[in-house]
Amino acid sequence: MRQENRVSDTSFPHVMRARQAAVYLGVHEKTVWQWAKEGRLPQPIRQGKKCSVWLVADLDAYLARCANGGEA
Repeated sequence: MRQENRVSDTSFPHVMRARQAAVYLGVHEKTVWQWAKEGRLPQPIRQGKKCSVWLVADLDAYLARCANGGEA
């Protein structure tokens, strides 16, 4: 039986914790939390009592809005 070489979908994360999101957006981690509180970023997805994540697609949508002259 022939086995195919497949690229794993996990090569790039689909979700990011606050620290990772901060690096991705080029801001401080506290800014990520503040923006979520203000509604500039979506609320994080809770994955447990001490684990919250943001979808990379949501972060990309925020960056796209900023690039198109939207909120910064």
